[in-house]
Amino acid sequence: MDTICIVKRCSLFRAGIVALLFWLAMSCQAMAASQIPWELAFTLSDQSLGETLPTALYVDSDKKRYYMVDSGGGRLVSFDDQGIFLKTFSPEDGLVRPFDMVRLSDSVLVIVEKGKNSLTTIDFVGKETKRVVVEDRGRQLMVDRIETSRGKLYLLDRASGQIFRLSNSFKIEQRFPLPENSGGIVDFKIVGDQIWALGQQEKRLYTYLENGRISKRVDVSEMVKFPVSLALDSAGLIYILDRHQGEVVVVDRKAKIKYRFLAKGHGPQNLYYPMEIRFDPWGGLCIVDEGNNRIQVFRR
Repeated sequence: MDTICIVKRCSLFRAGIVALLFWLAMSCQAMAASQIPWELAFTLSDQSLGETLPTALYVDSDKKRYYMVDSGGGRLVSFDDQGIFLKTFSPEDGLVRPFDMVRLSDSVLVIVEKGKNSLTTIDFVGKETKRVVVEDRGRQLMVDRIETSRGKLYLLDRASGQIFRLSNSFKIEQRFPLPENSGGIVDFKIVGDQIWALGQQEKRLYTYLENGRISKRVDVSEMVKFPVSLALDSAGLIYILDRHQGEVVVVDRKAKIKYRFLAKGHGPQNLYYPMEIRFDPWGGLCIVDEGNNRIQVFRR
């Protein structure tokens, strides 16, 4: 009889421990969720636009504008800094599968036009549109992501996964070498005098100096499944967009995870095959949500 009582007490004790561990896990999850600082502020959309297929977002701090690259509609769509739709734009001869864009100067836009495999410049003052095919030692680059810094244009070649800096005439003036054992870069952002780049296959972050040397490697393979884009905030935290999981993973510069947020789906707090993440100048976190045909802006 005593043996039976002891067994029952042990079973109850184990059950209590399991219940306690479950409660602690749920409490930690709830606490982590409550500490996530981001809330959806608005979505860049308008009924008059019909269905869009956004592939990139450019934010103009001087003009206080968001510019959506609508690849499906072959156009650029502008919104004010509160997310109010302003207008659409496309040159007279149209855009064929535009993919990314930057403003090179007050009057000149540069657009990645994948349908032409070109860097397409639109000069509003000169009222002229030009298409340039960039070559590296006789090989055409497959233009992909572009960024600007200090009046210079940086280009990602999709074929090689390599980053290039271009001159004012769109000639290559510097090559940033691929890291060893890398499958190529899929996204990059310029922060000060450094380039932060994302290696998708190896799930690793790299930091390039201006001279092209890699100064840092950060392994995030335990945190993400299919990283597609990255962004850095003013505190030095790194935001990694996972396309297949539909979530944002936030880590510090030593790859210590801080938190995750959002999830795969179609609701306001969901992402469905997102493809780009970046910060706007007003502290907002912007995510191009390709599968849901929208761009969402989150703020603290």
